[in-house]
Amino acid sequence: MNFLERNIKADVTRFFQPLIDETYFEDKTIIEYDLGIGNVGNISEFDEIIKEIVEESFPKLLIRCHKYPGTQGYLPLNELLADIYQKKSGFSIKPEDIILTIGGSDAITELIQIYCSHDEGIVYALPSFPYWGMTAKANAKEYYIVITSQKEFNESFPSKLEETLTINPNIRLLLINFPNNPVGYNGAEQTCKEINEICAKHKVKILFDDIYGGLAEWRIKLFDPKNLFIIDSFSKRFAMPGLRLGFIIAPTNEMKNIRPFIANQYVGPSLISILVGYEIVKRLAEKDKLDFVFKKIKLRKETLNNELKKLKIKTEKTFGMYVIIDFTETDLNARDVYNKLLKEKIRTVPYDLFYPPFYKGTKRNFIRLSVGMEPNVKQGSQKLVKIINELL
Repeated sequence: MNFLERNIKADVTRFFQPLIDETYFEDKTIIEYDLGIGNVGNISEFDEIIKEIVEESFPKLLIRCHKYPGTQGYLPLNELLADIYQKKSGFSIKPEDIILTIGGSDAITELIQIYCSHDEGIVYALPSFPYWGMTAKANAKEYYIVITSQKEFNESFPSKLEETLTINPNIRLLLINFPNNPVGYNGAEQTCKEINEICAKHKVKILFDDIYGGLAEWRIKLFDPKNLFIIDSFSKRFAMPGLRLGFIIAPTNEMKNIRPFIANQYVGPSLISILVGYEIVKRLAEKDKLDFVFKKIKLRKETLNNELKKLKIKTEKTFGMYVIIDFTETDLNARDVYNKLLKEKIRTVPYDLFYPPFYKGTKRNFIRLSVGMEPNVKQGSQKLVKIINELL
């Protein structure tokens, strides 16, 4: 079975799990332990909560899908999201400050299209989630600041940002992501304050990708809400990436720029996604389980960290659901390690996928581990540690 065939079968088992015979889904000949994929799921207790919601609510949701959802959001859901974020941040957030989108990636793309035109651009740190696909779609210029660790981010990112914005006055947006994917840094309080001041000085708006907010100490409240766009989705926080439901929380005075643009682009997310999303948030709030998924992810991360202590090479402390294993100080190439682990039925993610294909600079030699989808983290990480130690 070649690489493409193997991954197609793996995708089928992941995405069509509810529709496939259990014996097919439980086939472990492809991937035994998934310590790579960035999705969140396979949390049995949460699955039971979702099952209860669907059984009670789905029939009545279907009969409401005879109209377009529009781009104004769904007031009951907007109210819930505004209340959650207002309590967390202390900001004044109204339901009308929220726009529902087709996932978090769509939210980022739309904001880049609105605020970056012609020769204007956006800056973000590398290595990173593949934001370059969104900037390409928005036809914007992009600039990178290479950051390889928590220490480097806090010590040098503000000065590098100041230099980049001074040299490139056409930059309109800074995109930041805490805790970061893939490196796992979370900006220190003073660092965040400096970033905020630098962006205000250069009139650069801040897009805060808050997809992992709740997995580390929350940093959003350190930024100026009048210059801050918060992007979040149901993919990680509520382990429902299949809904393709995200949202933007924008400053009130910026809505005049955002709503008309998005309204002329498309009619909004699927109404069924919006209604299901509302039921999920409402029920979890009633059960006081809004942070249920992230609590489970933190437990998995603790398990992974404990097992990685047995590695012959040291791993950095990271925040969020990811861990980096860096082979820079060894004779190993991270791609070779990735291939060896894949051959042994363990999925990880190699370093080169976190750099744009056209990037010509130095790339950090690492693999990224994730605890998002693997329920058997202890067994999987034990096998991974054994294989890597044998390679060293």
